[in-house]
Amino acid sequence: LSIITRRDPPLKLSSLKLTGRMTEIRMKKLSFTHDEIVELFKKELDIDLSKKAVHILYDKTEGWIIAIRMASMVIENADDVKRIIDNIEGSIDIITEYLLSEVLSKYPENIRDPMLVASILNRFSAELLDEMYLNDNEISGKELIKFMKSANLFVIDLDVEQKVFRFHHLFQVLLEEQLTKKHNKEDIIRYHLRASYWFEEHGFLEEGIDHALMANDYDCAIEIIKNHRLDLLNSNNYSKLERLQRKIPMSIIESEPELNLTESYLQWCHGNFPRLGELEEKMKELIVGL
Repeated sequence: LSIITRRDPPLKLSSLKLTGRMTEIRMKKLSFTHDEIVELFKKELDIDLSKKAVHILYDKTEGWIIAIRMASMVIENADDVKRIIDNIEGSIDIITEYLLSEVLSKYPENIRDPMLVASILNRFSAELLDEMYLNDNEISGKELIKFMKSANLFVIDLDVEQKVFRFHHLFQVLLEEQLTKKHNKEDIIRYHLRASYWFEEHGFLEEGIDHALMANDYDCAIEIIKNHRLDLLNSNNYSKLERLQRKIPMSIIESEPELNLTESYLQWCHGNFPRLGELEEKMKELIVGL
């Protein structure tokens, strides 16, 4: 069903907030045509939508694939079509929020909540999902992924072995918005730090730092660099080390002896001797402080 699993190019999450500007992003690649809406409901539900129903559904959702697909997921028979269409009112933000709540309401809590938590991840595996819940959930990460794929919940494979996945970017945004409504800030920070720990443990240092920063935990992000900087230097992996350093504000790098020393080496490699002199002066101040 190519029209159901159509893949669009990756989009930056920061540009996907559901505002009035969303129309500009959706356009052709993210919208169904009238004929595709008819085909979707026929293949998925064996429902022949009337021309009027298709027209109304298209106008209210602007043909947006995610909204249309979610509508098909909450409609169980022909009698449901009118109920769903009548309840689709307001801006695209309100419509998608209503449809997502309808979709999620079909599943038990031990399915819904892990899905929301997984929305903070740009990619996930069964093992990572288990880490997020510390194996306390009734359903394992492997079972959750299997369920989401069987339910066509916008999960996309990222590898041939089908061990790493991501949500469709727009669906991820919708889930993440629901997460912020259901969980308090402290809970979300805790999930980001668990993700940070897992990514670092498995060698994905940049993602580990990203999640630490999303938790506003600069100490954790700095510790990741400190833990691995010598290995990266000894293996001549200067480019990766520099990418890690650039995620940290320079004011913090200059105030941390180990990061300052690492930055000095990177600048030496670039032949940026004036900057090297500045860092040396900063290091002298740190040494006096110590």
